[in-house]
Amino acid sequence: MKNWCWLLLLLVFIACTNNTTPYPFPKEVGLREGDLAFRLGRSKESRVVTSTDRFSPYSHVGIVVQEHHQWFVIHAVPGEAPDNEPDKIKKDPIEQFFRYDRAKCGAIMRWNTSDTSLGNAIAHFAFEKYKQNTLFDNEFDKDDSSRIYCTELVYWAFLNQGIDITEGRAKKFPTFKSPIILPSDISQNKHLEEIYHLKN
Repeated sequence: MKNWCWLLLLLVFIACTNNTTPYPFPKEVGLREGDLAFRLGRSKESRVVTSTDRFSPYSHVGIVVQEHHQWFVIHAVPGEAPDNEPDKIKKDPIEQFFRYDRAKCGAIMRWNTSDTSLGNAIAHFAFEKYKQNTLFDNEFDKDDSSRIYCTELVYWAFLNQGIDITEGRAKKFPTFKSPIILPSDISQNKHLEEIYHLKN
């Protein structure tokens, strides 16, 4: 009997961890373009990020945009491209960005201003990079915007508006030629406020 119980628990665990059901993102959150969507992923890449970044509960970030009255997250992530295609910037419905098999938890953060023009400009930058099929930056070189990794996308989107959202924070690793921007280098910005928190 005990063996059947363990088997049942194992099957439930497998079913849960492979759950691709979209996250039912609540409309009452009141999203704006340019909001930042953070998540703690379930992949091995996410575990590498969180083991390196001890100041953030999140391993990934993207930029919220609106298209045809629907909300999306534009982000650069490795390992989610279709077969035989290179990793590049993606545009996912926000419900897919936060779905169970991709996110343990997450948050929406917003630049603390009532002026929506900044958020619109941030979203526009992200959209342009998406439409250009910008490839994922496997060299993690924040000084080269021709290829982009996740936090680098946010960095360049804000820098394009004259704002260094990292406030000079980045971590130097001996194997990379430029300092790497970690999620906490962004989330610690004093002008960002959390407007929504989720846990899957």
